[in-house]
Amino acid sequence: MAACQGQVSESVSALSRPWTVVSRGISEGRANGRFWQVSYVLRNDSQLPIIIGPKNTVANIHAMVSNSRVPAHAAPRASVITVTGSGGLSATADVIPSADDEKRCRERAVLQVWPHDPNHEDPPDPIAKAVVRLVATSEQSTWIIGPGACVQVRLHLEHDHFLYGLYDALLGSRTLLLTLGATQFADRLVLDQPANLPVSMPSFMSPESIPDDRRDSRIFLSAPDSLHVEAQIPGNQSYRFKEVPVPYGARMKLQFWYLVALGSEDAGKVRIVQYKDAPSSWKILSDGDLEQQLTTVGRWVKVERFFFIEPTATSLTMEFRIVGEIGEMWIDDISMEPVGQTKNHP
Repeated sequence: MAACQGQVSESVSALSRPWTVVSRGISEGRANGRFWQVSYVLRNDSQLPIIIGPKNTVANIHAMVSNSRVPAHAAPRASVITVTGSGGLSATADVIPSADDEKRCRERAVLQVWPHDPNHEDPPDPIAKAVVRLVATSEQSTWIIGPGACVQVRLHLEHDHFLYGLYDALLGSRTLLLTLGATQFADRLVLDQPANLPVSMPSFMSPESIPDDRRDSRIFLSAPDSLHVEAQIPGNQSYRFKEVPVPYGARMKLQFWYLVALGSEDAGKVRIVQYKDAPSSWKILSDGDLEQQLTTVGRWVKVERFFFIEPTATSLTMEFRIVGEIGEMWIDDISMEPVGQTKNHP
């Protein structure tokens, strides 16, 4: 394996030889929710090769974690995780133990280790979610990291809480003790300031979200088509978008244009329903029910509404409906996005 070149980082404390830090990065990610990601390139500065395999790869992470935005998380609580190669390099620790799925909080740690390739920062066998293993080919379960060669390490820390985990990372300094073969590497990770990431949610509208038979390419505000609801066709009196996850407590902005056809017997309407989905149950949140009549007939009208996501809401649906027995309505340029997160938590 070729020697590993690079500028040695001076930011890591409590290093254990023979590993020297070539690079170290800490970031707060947002894919599938918020998480901490710590990445290293470590160089073997000894005179001997280091053999690394699943059975001799271990990460011990100790921390006191909290998050003042999240109920029950304001006071620091212990998180102690041991990740082992034999255990699949993924482990979880209870932060708030509870038999109630809604109250239980855990921190999940996932580790990736692979030989350094200067041309590729990502592992050769990336895993999209937090079920990550020691990266190796099927023919090779261990590596020999020779003198001057490097290994890459990626530690992923995730707030495992059904309501808050997607939007609020656990904050606090961690101590990391990493065992690689017969060697150890130690570091202190200061993860006590959240990144200024905007609140996000999956796109409410996507090109594939409306079936072709509910699109009208003859009447639209923006090409190539619009959503069409019509009272005369059974099953087409309304259209309900699929349920989407939402950021709890967020202030939302809904925008769309609508056109109710001349001759329609009654108005159209839009309704938003919020849900609380727990691991073993769900319910409609009556305080999160929003309904608006769409009464203008014969011309395109823009609607803009602001509303709050309930503090315990996890998802919502939106439905457009033509009310009378005779009538048609077209809806176009629909968007829904968070514009802040200000509603008080319970």
